[in-house]
Amino acid sequence: MAQLLDQFGNNIDFTDVVGGDTLTDSRQFTQNISAVNGEVFFDCAGIDGAVVDVRGTFVATLVAEATINGTDYFSVPFYSPVTEIWATTITAAGQWICHLPSPVKRMRIRASAYTSGTSIVAIRGSNAGNIFYAKNIPTTASITTTGAAAAAVTLTLTAPGTGLYHYITKLVVSKYCAAALTAGAAPIIVTTTNIATTPSIDFRTLGALGESERIELDFTGNPLKSTTANTATTIVCPATTGVLWKATGFYYVGA
Repeated sequence: MAQLLDQFGNNIDFTDVVGGDTLTDSRQFTQNISAVNGEVFFDCAGIDGAVVDVRGTFVATLVAEATINGTDYFSVPFYSPVTEIWATTITAAGQWICHLPSPVKRMRIRASAYTSGTSIVAIRGSNAGNIFYAKNIPTTASITTTGAAAAAVTLTLTAPGTGLYHYITKLVVSKYCAAALTAGAAPIIVTTTNIATTPSIDFRTLGALGESERIELDFTGNPLKSTTANTATTIVCPATTGVLWKATGFYYVGA
């Protein structure tokens, strides 16, 4: 069977198996990292994405980075098809998918911290679509905060990591009347941070003892993305006499 060769004499194979014949490639596919700033890289001009496989026993923190000019590197978030969670650090064996901007020249896996052991790293590029483009990324986190009567309550989605944002799929805020409330000239306003245009939610000032008012904002179809990466997102319920607040946020993190 005829083979195409590159300038170094390596086979150029578009598939690994053709007609039942296994095509071999003598190039080394895995390399080891066993020191701080140890790295494994591959040149990826024109490549849309990469799959990273890490094996071995090690105590270290690995990061994925890419460069456009060949010198200055920036962090590349990656996605786990097993846990369906985005991350920016690797501390155990596993597999991840990285999306690469088209101008990227080179990608690397680097040990930003190292204690012991050896991580065995393989990187392979592809122009094919990946699972997270064909399947919606699921909501993987939620947090609930409940206050005491007349106390302020802040629901905080903690900073997700370098290069990552919150994608909010639902917000639920409840106002419970721990005492009878009288009508006021202005509504009770719940505010937000790290969301575009800092939207607010209005609640009635009037309410009988034991009455509850609940507002639910559903972004399931088009998740609400936080405005600044690696920054906490908050929903702030003000201290209001006679009011007990409860707030819940459902979200996932992503690039």
